[in-house]
Amino acid sequence: MDEILSEFKNQIFLKIEIDNRIIGSVRICLVRGTCHIGKLIVRPNHQNIGIGKILLHAAEKQFPNAKRYELFTGQKSKKPLHIQKRGYRVFKNKKVSEKLSLVFLEKLNKVAYIRFNI
Repeated sequence: MDEILSEFKNQIFLKIEIDNRIIGSVRICLVRGTCHIGKLIVRPNHQNIGIGKILLHAAEKQFPNAKRYELFTGQKSKKPLHIQKRGYRVFKNKKVSEKLSLVFLEKLNKVAYIRFNI
């Protein structure tokens, strides 16, 4: 609990509720021009209806001037890799252990690049 409370100081937490019950959430922060999107979760019985897409879009809107957006997921997680349809691409894989590898995805914010590079 202390770890989560300390994260409130450095991150923005977004959530979606139904009947006062959290069904999805995401954490975001901006570091050196990159919006880090973390712990995007949706309750299993509310998956596949667009909640993750809504949270991802809301996370990106928190930092519209970020140069890029970045997140990671477990390599075996097939559904989160569907975010490639949202303009994300795999840019790094990291082996954490024999059973766990992480896939890092990024999306360049073309609007920010145009604005800052002209």
